[in-house]
Amino acid sequence: MHEQFHANDRKTRAPAALQVASKWLGTQQAATPADVGTLLGQVPGRVVALVSAGMTMPGKEERAYGDGAGAYSRRATAIWALGNMGYY
Repeated sequence: MHEQFHANDRKTRAPAALQVASKWLGTQQAATPADVGTLLGQVPGRVVALVSAGMTMPGKEERAYGDGAGAYSRRATAIWALGNMGYY
């Protein structure tokens, strides 16, 4: 659940980051086809940086742990109870 939360968090943030990077790209000028490639090559890094900026520590981990905390707590309690009954 924890890692799925991180994946979904990135997936949710990516469209806005892509839009910002796309707007940036629209303000750039390329003199040659090679310059176009150079500019396009910067887009993925910009998207990743923008997505990551919204997922800083410790907040991203607190949100991820919080997302699955209820299920984890219930499971831990059930295991504890079985242990107390001698099943472990």
